[in-house]
Amino acid sequence: MQVDDILRLKVSDFKELDKKSDSDFLIFNPPYGERLQSGDQDFYSMIGEKLKHGFQGATAWIISTNECLKWIGLKPAQKIPLFNGSLSCSFRKYELYQGSKKN
Repeated sequence: MQVDDILRLKVSDFKELDKKSDSDFLIFNPPYGERLQSGDQDFYSMIGEKLKHGFQGATAWIISTNECLKWIGLKPAQKIPLFNGSLSCSFRKYELYQGSKKN
């Protein structure tokens, strides 16, 4: 058995990506630190909105700085603190569901 028999890897523009199955697993390494551009707050907000409304049932992991991750607007299920060079970052797991857990 080979890896590609059980796992399909794909690099895509997230703005163009649609959910394909109930077993979607996404990993993000968006711009942060020196790669951060003006307007990236809107980019992170777009990631959070698209995940919330278009990827119910999926799991997403995102690595970024804590400052940038707050713009996602989703509650992480897990946070792993780490450093990328001298930048204090987090690798966060988001379990996406339909509706709200406020009850």
